[in-house]
Amino acid sequence: MTCPIGDECRAAFSPLDVAAVDSEGADGPLFQRYSRFARQQSGKHAACPKCGFLNEGDPDVSVKMQCTPCQTKYCFHHGSQHDPWVESCDAYLGRTARAETATASVLGRTTCACPGCGIHVNKRSGESHNSSDGDTGTCALCPVPCALCI
Repeated sequence: MTCPIGDECRAAFSPLDVAAVDSEGADGPLFQRYSRFARQQSGKHAACPKCGFLNEGDPDVSVKMQCTPCQTKYCFHHGSQHDPWVESCDAYLGRTARAETATASVLGRTTCACPGCGIHVNKRSGESHNSSDGDTGTCALCPVPCALCI
């Protein structure tokens, strides 16, 4: 692994380096976090969406995962977002892409983005209002008048 501080420092460090700076050595919390991060970065471990245990797997062989401690079944790439025993990753991505397109269409017809903060606000009577702030005509999250939305 390399130093994450800025672009100027890309020095490599080893597990022994991390253990040396952890006051408890290899049993310390810093080293344990480093070890977990290193396993996640290996591309061969995926965290269980139920208990967080890092299970070893190979997504090039199969995305189907089953957690060793809690027996939860999940997808290596998408966690519990779909059941890989029932639906492939490609089918899941296609389904969610269609849902995102439908959501964007509804948002485009019924809301506009506040020019100040970008949050979508409701359109009423030709003007844009955030329904949570009554009839003030401003976004509840920023001071920009929402009547500026087109």
